[in-house]
Amino acid sequence: MPSSFGLEALKAQAIAARTYAISDMISGRFSSKGFHVDDSTMSQVYNNSSESGLATKAVYDTKGLVMKYDGDLIDAKYYSTSHGYGANPDEIWSSNGIFPGNKVDYLSAKSYLLDKSTYNLASEDEAYCFFKDWSLKSYDSNSPYFRWKVTFTKQELQNTIEKNLPLVYEDESDYILTLVNDKYVKADISLGSLGDLKDLKVTRRGEGGNIMELVVVGTNGTYKIIKELNIRYVLRPRKSDTGGNHDIAIERIKSSDLINSSLLPSAFMVFDIKRDSDQEIEYVTFYGGGYGHGVGMSQYGAGYLASKGYSFKDILKTYYIGIDIEKIY
Repeated sequence: MPSSFGLEALKAQAIAARTYAISDMISGRFSSKGFHVDDSTMSQVYNNSSESGLATKAVYDTKGLVMKYDGDLIDAKYYSTSHGYGANPDEIWSSNGIFPGNKVDYLSAKSYLLDKSTYNLASEDEAYCFFKDWSLKSYDSNSPYFRWKVTFTKQELQNTIEKNLPLVYEDESDYILTLVNDKYVKADISLGSLGDLKDLKVTRRGEGGNIMELVVVGTNGTYKIIKELNIRYVLRPRKSDTGGNHDIAIERIKSSDLINSSLLPSAFMVFDIKRDSDQEIEYVTFYGGGYGHGVGMSQYGAGYLASKGYSFKDILKTYYIGIDIEKIY
């Protein structure tokens, strides 16, 4: 979190990160690998940045403070930017190999729009209007990722799907399914399995607007991609995956375009398919919002709330419902 977000936002971040780290230690999440905390997005990202005096003050001012729910440490998820809504964790991750996963009482999809308006983002029609509306204002409007869009030609999209579908299947075979005899089943996927791209369809969407299931139709096969991160990886928007002659640019509501990103900013998105007179796909434009998984505390949102005079306790209780903040050392 940038130190420019202010002391109260940094305190909220310190408590969330501390809670997350201690929870990982106590649960022994990585014990089989010989460590407590991973330095990637699997746990706590470490970017080897120079120390900030304000961030250090936030750490020491909140020494020993963690979040609990019903007496237990919470799963203190956080992410960069919301699109104006949060997401339900069970609609983002699996639990013990089952998707959707387990519901979590203190984490839920809710509106962070400034006018407090609500949408049924599980509805394709409402999601379509919501993500294409760049005039909406939320706690996260200052983020370049609050709204974004990216366009692929048919060949570019076909190429990145063709390349990445078998790669994601290797790691997530339970969530990349093949249509066989009108049923989606687990089956080996190799290069060339897609063929000519014919269609994309959302078959399930979460309350926060995230695509939970995306069906990709090709002449050689039809596939269902399940879970937001898998979708983001299969649709990688970078030149090395699309195989085209030009860079892939993600246009953002603020700041410069993001060029050849390693994955889409989020799965909170809708898309338009432009077809020619023969109904063949010409290009596909994705309209999205937010950066990250969308569960728990939005860091840009925390920065906004701090600028409006919210204390770290108020910020945390905005994103983690019904929690207690306790000192454990």
